[in-house]
Amino acid sequence: MSTIHLQDVTRIFARPSLSDGLVRGRGLSGDQIDHAFAERVAAQTAVQHDGPVVALDHVNLTIPDGQTFAIVGPSGCGKTTLLRVVAGLDSEYEGRILYDDEDVRDVPPGERCIGMVFQNYALYPHFTGRGNLGFSFMVRRAPDEEAEERIRITSEIMGIGFDELLPRKPGKLSGGQQQRVAIARALVRNPRLFLFDEPLSNLDAKLRVRMRGEIRALQRRLGITSVYVTHDQEEAFSIADRVAIMNQGKLVQLGTPRELYSEPADRFVADFVGVSNIVPVEVVDSNAGGATVRVFGQTIRSRRPPSNPGGQVSVVLRPEALRVESTFDGGVPARVLTLAFTGPLLRYTVAVDDGQGREDGTVLTIDLPNPDPDHFFAEGMPVSVLLPPEVPALLG
Repeated sequence: MSTIHLQDVTRIFARPSLSDGLVRGRGLSGDQIDHAFAERVAAQTAVQHDGPVVALDHVNLTIPDGQTFAIVGPSGCGKTTLLRVVAGLDSEYEGRILYDDEDVRDVPPGERCIGMVFQNYALYPHFTGRGNLGFSFMVRRAPDEEAEERIRITSEIMGIGFDELLPRKPGKLSGGQQQRVAIARALVRNPRLFLFDEPLSNLDAKLRVRMRGEIRALQRRLGITSVYVTHDQEEAFSIADRVAIMNQGKLVQLGTPRELYSEPADRFVADFVGVSNIVPVEVVDSNAGGATVRVFGQTIRSRRPPSNPGGQVSVVLRPEALRVESTFDGGVPARVLTLAFTGPLLRYTVAVDDGQGREDGTVLTIDLPNPDPDHFFAEGMPVSVLLPPEVPALLG
């Protein structure tokens, strides 16, 4: 196990061109090239940049020993580049990366004792599951007894049914089974660091949820320091102890899933994490203990004051924090625009009324529990929106 430190890490790419050839792919090495990744980088660079691309911009980060740490952000934000420099697949960076107190710039990836799990599984198709797990032992000519013992221990860790996968080649396995073998292949080496690059993206929705639980249980049991890159916020929140939000090569906010959701640092995080209603407010009173603001003619409290009370201030109203009633006593008048049935929830969008019978242009998303599928507010129906009396924080 290791504590990972990134100290002022910066990675700048020269603008790619067709004559430069293809970019080495995400999670791949040697002669394997991810064409889609190369084309995406080239396309984004051509549109957004006239010069070099700053993929990582002075990143400072510590991942404690045994912690599962997720990195999320929009496409092109730098999360895969960060994973690659930590893995040693990209050494053309400025700054320092330390495993515990050791600077690993000159340590080859194969000597870092890391286990890596890729989006495309990266299993050897001509080997069985057992052959895939034993490949690293074969390369370093380890005794057969050592390999068999590690495979046996790993099979026990992976749980019920895993032994049945060992005699089969990847082509005879489902996507979920292939990913279990890929995780076991990373685990069999007894790594000090686990790296996951979009490991569940190729699985269907139900299987993704199940595999999340398996990965989380495995991490809790083994306590191996892990870095998990994904575009799926729900996946990151359900697996990780802490999550970093990245944008344009920078770490925008770092915290627990609850902190990121309840107290976003800025508008980007509030808009990126979950579903948000971001509404401008008027600050009535502000002090160290919080603030009172006016929104839609009503006053609500914030437990944290705005950082710039003299500037533009907004409130984040999460869909589940709002309520809808058919009566208008004490609520904000509105009209139902759309209704979507999602199973346990009814998701409404409503247009807010300005109090004079006219819509003021604000549209809110509201999630209500669905205990009775026959009870709902129809599209076009006038309703009253109830605001929460208090919110955790304000933007601005």
